[in-house]
Amino acid sequence: MAAAGYAHFWTLVEREVGYVPKNIKFILNWTNYVNGALAELDDDQISLIEADMRKCLCGVSEELDECFHKFAYDPQKFHFLAGERAIMKLIAKTLKEKGMKHFFKKMDTQNIAETSNFSCEMAAAVPQKILEFYTKKVIKE
Repeated sequence: MAAAGYAHFWTLVEREVGYVPKNIKFILNWTNYVNGALAELDDDQISLIEADMRKCLCGVSEELDECFHKFAYDPQKFHFLAGERAIMKLIAKTLKEKGMKHFFKKMDTQNIAETSNFSCEMAAAVPQKILEFYTKKVIKE
């Protein structure tokens, strides 16, 4: 998912659950939980995310280092604080209740519009280019 897609997803989530700390967003993005699996997040899954984080190397990315907060000097001790666990469970509950489509439907349309650079001028030029191509081909033959 593109960065703009993640940002839009988190904007919609925060409308429902309130503020989500930056480190939680980054960790869930980084561990590939921004999909249907996020709705099923429970204590066991959160523990697996913590284990994944403990395997990370500090210094690889500034954003990743920020996620470790007070554990930056000893990533092996990384764990989520109670409030971080609570917000992740609230996100999961909200996604399950509202359905993933509620959080992704607008994003798909937005991403298409953002990535498309096919302008009206280009659309008007296409028939002319096709005509030129076949005219040149016929002349060569």
